[in-house]
Amino acid sequence: MKIDYGKMTKSFLLGETKVNVSIMTHVQAIKEMLSNMRPKSQTEQNRLDAAFQHLREVRKQARRLQERVHTLEEQVKVLEEGADPDILELPTPEEDPMGRNHKTSRLRKAAMRRRQEAEKGLPRRKK
Repeated sequence: MKIDYGKMTKSFLLGETKVNVSIMTHVQAIKEMLSNMRPKSQTEQNRLDAAFQHLREVRKQARRLQERVHTLEEQVKVLEEGADPDILELPTPEEDPMGRNHKTSRLRKAAMRRRQEAEKGLPRRKK
């Protein structure tokens, strides 16, 4: 098998070899760059400290968004499995101000149980 270096170089120069990288990888790279900076004055040190603080906040928000995406993907799976939207109780952002939902697996199990009960013709449970 012959390697086509021309094609390989062209794809590299055009940026076609980019790999999907997570946001946490980008945050880690920025943190490493900031860590390697050596401030020459107190003002630069204060700016660097502020940048680290902002980076920590970005990291927290990114983690929350990833958790929320995971939760929503699980809910989509449940809905695609044939659960009725009125049977599935979707959590609202007001339930958890941080946007996290730790009840996802319980919701999924409850939806499956309700779907099975509906298939058997059993009456719905009241809360």
